Amino acid sequence: MGSGKSTIGKKLANKLGYAFLDMDREIESEQQKSIAQIFKEHGENYFRALESEWLKKFNQPKTVISTGGGTPCFHNNIELMKAKGKTVFLDVNPEILSNRLFNAKQARPLLENYIHSQENLKNYIAQKLSERLPVYKLSDVEVNVADFNSQKLDELVNALQK
Repeated sequence: MGSGKSTIGKKLANKLGYAFLDMDREIESEQQKSIAQIFKEHGENYFRALESEWLKKFNQPKTVISTGGGTPCFHNNIELMKAKGKTVFLDVNPEILSNRLFNAKQARPLLENYIHSQENLKNYIAQKLSERLPVYKLSDVEVNVADFNSQKLDELVNALQK
C-alpha cells in the first residue's frame, strides 16, 4: 500500500506500449462494491480468495497489473503471478510509506485501526513489510522507488526485457 504501484504501473505500461489494469478496480467492478465494502461485509479472507480467482482467470497478454500489496502473499499467488508473467517488487521504506498513507485521502481497510497515529501506522507497516518481505523478494525484479524517476523507469524496462 502506498508504494506507487498504480502510478508506476501506468508509466511502465505506457513505456512498454502495454495495457494497464488495477486489480482492485477490476474486482470492485466485478463485485459492484468497493474494496472497503468487501472487507466490511465479507472479511479479508474472502477478499484474498477473490484476488486469487481473478489472477487465475486473467489471460490478457501485454498488460501491466497493479495488484494489492497482500496479493502475492496469499493462496500461492506469487507462483501464479510468476507463471503468467514477470513480477516487480516496488521497495519503499516504512517511514516513506507511513507518511504517504497517513496523509492519503483514500481509506484503506487494513489501516483502519492505525491511521489515527502516524507512529502506530509506521510500526504496523514495518511489521507487515517484515512478514511479507520473503514473498516480495521472490519477484523477478526489485526496484527502490523512494526517488523514482525516468532513469529508474528505463532501468526497470530494461530489467523486464531481459
